[in-house]
Amino acid sequence: NALGNISSLVTAVTKDPAMLRYLNGNTNTNTKPNENYARELLELFTIGKGPEIAPGNYTHYSETDVQAAARVLTGWTEDEFTASSKFNANRHDSKDKQFSSCFNNAIIKGRSTIGDNELNDLMTMIFGMNETALFFCRKLYRYFVHYEIDEATELSIIQPLAKILRDNNYTVEPVLKVLFSSAHFYDSSIIGGMIKNPLDFIIGLVQHFPLGMPWDSLGAYNFYDRFRSIAAGLQMELMEHPNVAGWAAYYQAPNFYELWITSATLPNRNGFTDQLVNGFTVSGAKAGIDVLTYVKSVSANPADPYQLIRDIAADLFVFPLTEKQVTSLVTDTLLPGVPDYEWGVIWNDYVKNPTTTQ
Repeated sequence: NALGNISSLVTAVTKDPAMLRYLNGNTNTNTKPNENYARELLELFTIGKGPEIAPGNYTHYSETDVQAAARVLTGWTEDEFTASSKFNANRHDSKDKQFSSCFNNAIIKGRSTIGDNELNDLMTMIFGMNETALFFCRKLYRYFVHYEIDEATELSIIQPLAKILRDNNYTVEPVLKVLFSSAHFYDSSIIGGMIKNPLDFIIGLVQHFPLGMPWDSLGAYNFYDRFRSIAAGLQMELMEHPNVAGWAAYYQAPNFYELWITSATLPNRNGFTDQLVNGFTVSGAKAGIDVLTYVKSVSANPADPYQLIRDIAADLFVFPLTEKQVTSLVTDTLLPGVPDYEWGVIWNDYVKNPTTTQ
């Protein structure tokens, strides 16, 4: 449902048995309301807090709204035997629920049966607020474009996208089509400014290069497990997000995805790419970049060291290298102490005999 309707997605998540257990919805009853999920529903999953007005009260919702939402959601629990959710009317608060001025003093009428009735009313109320659409569009912008949203971006990008989201009943795909086809998305001031999360970094490189990995079931599993372990060392362990808000790089101002880079994770990233270049072994199986196959795929003239460096840089980097950088890579890294005109001979000899160590 990633490109589908956000309201439908949030409704499904709200009564999903895993979420009911994770955020205590299964213990939320009329005699003992549990506000855990209701708070996250407003703070993280839909409308967002906004500036704090008073302790526990924010611009977009108040403590009263958290309490009222929790009462709406009483009675939902999980069926441990069928791994599904169910509504228990005897555990539901069937009285009316009064919300604050943040939601225009709305009242959700209490029902004693069919939990979807009040749940749908709650979603209609939340997704009827303009700020909910703005909150989602800011999240989409930070995920796909850049974490900085200044006043001009808010006015010219976020607000128009929020209108598209509302006009399309909170379906995501039309918003992304407009965003991805906009001139702003390709503005040179923001291109290349995003730091990939560890899984994007690892999987992107594995898919990009010819590695000669084994593709039988066991061999592939062992390599995928190695990649999962490496991502965990880069502070992103698959299926083990640190808390209900997820990984801090997606929401923690002011650094956002700069948080992926630390004194520990940067050397580990470098170590992973070194493994790809030098080759590595997992459970007795070897893999590594097939240099000849890769170079032939990106460079029409690999016998020219300067052209080779430019072509590889064009394949891997957003922006071209400066001529000073190209020269430095040729003379200091590719051919240290060797005249550059000898590269053509070295390359052609390597092509003829790629197993040579000389």
